[in-house]
Amino acid sequence: MKLLDDRKRLFGIINPVDLVAIALAVVAVLVLASVLFGRSPTAPVAPSSDNTVEVVLTGTVMEFDELQFEVGQEVSRVGGGGVMGTLESFDVRPAEREVYSDEGTASVTESLMSFEIRMVVRGKGAITQTGASIGAERIRQNQAFDAQLPYFQMPVRVVSVKQVD
Repeated sequence: MKLLDDRKRLFGIINPVDLVAIALAVVAVLVLASVLFGRSPTAPVAPSSDNTVEVVLTGTVMEFDELQFEVGQEVSRVGGGGVMGTLESFDVRPAEREVYSDEGTASVTESLMSFEIRMVVRGKGAITQTGASIGAERIRQNQAFDAQLPYFQMPVRVVSVKQVD
């Protein structure tokens, strides 16, 4: 049997150009499937180390009641894989806002309607070159997500991540 027949078909079955096109289409589908259904960089993970990692989160809320959360409560990410760690400390202060005078000069003043909350969360994890894992979550500095405590939820941004032991 000849490798190419008189119509330039491979083994008399398929054109080599069509075979390459089909192979490229299959590879493209496999790559797309692995990207869409594969493991994402922020997928939940099991704690990868016995090191203690400290994460500072900050966010702004319109109202704050002293009873909404307390030190020692578990903190997790809404829609995440589980508990990140426990709330070690928090600081609540009036948020700052920029105010312009009639002359157009800007000044910073305290807001009468919103509060800035800074939370320190500690949990078991590790810091790597691509981010950090704390508890059941992977996080990165400057990442934004919704933090969840037993009776409180708010959008936060990761300010800092550090290993404390």
